[in-house]
Amino acid sequence: MSLPAKALLLGPPGVGKTSVARIVAKRLCLDHMQLDGLVVSEARGLGAPITDDIIDSASDLLLLQGLANTTSTLVELPHHDYDRLFADVEGRICQYDLCLVLACRHRTAQDRNRQRATVVPAEYVTRCVQSTARLIAILMRRSNSAHHVIQTDDISEYEAAAAVELAICHYLDSESRS
Repeated sequence: MSLPAKALLLGPPGVGKTSVARIVAKRLCLDHMQLDGLVVSEARGLGAPITDDIIDSASDLLLLQGLANTTSTLVELPHHDYDRLFADVEGRICQYDLCLVLACRHRTAQDRNRQRATVVPAEYVTRCVQSTARLIAILMRRSNSAHHVIQTDDISEYEAAAAVELAICHYLDSESRS
């Protein structure tokens, strides 16, 4: 049984993406590609302020070109306004074997955001939570996509990581049967 070539992990700020991705990547021997760090490096390399447009451009470039030849990788997408990034959801999400969405209530995201080392503006958190909900709705309507939504409001990062691992194992099991 082989690991999925590309698994995408996304969600709003404060949902636990980085913590969960590090745990899961270590346990399953996956490469962990943290796109927000790459996006910030790309933006700084351009000498530009880090704006939504810069994040969109860098993420777009990385999603389309940088991941073409990766294998056994857990890709952590930066917290983002997914409506903008995934304007073509079918084209973007389909390039991943598995899409894992970490979700939480708006209040939880705002509370966790205030505890972060780098606080994200509250309006941006609101936009990200709303666009994550819309992305989940799109994924739920697609019968041909391998995706899982994990609600992280009342669970620890280790419980969320276990849920992600279970989702990956479920995906692998279903793929091995087909």
